[in-house]
Amino acid sequence: MRHAVWSAADKVVVPTAHLLDLGCGTGEDAIHFAERGNVVTAVEIAPEMIAALAAKARATGLSGRINARVSRYRPV
Repeated sequence: MRHAVWSAADKVVVPTAHLLDLGCGTGEDAIHFAERGNVVTAVEIAPEMIAALAAKARATGLSGRINARVSRYRPV
């Protein structure tokens, strides 16, 4: 399913777009779009998920394209 979404999105998202990834998890989507030239702000409520994304971004050399943030919002 993820690859189908990426395929559709890649056809309409220009490589210079700044994207917002809410509920980014460990950042699979953020990494995908950053690899294509996008700047991604990735937000998640779990600090462990953001840490995993930050590690992936560093390992792939994409730290400059991904702004990973822990949300202060906590659902009730």
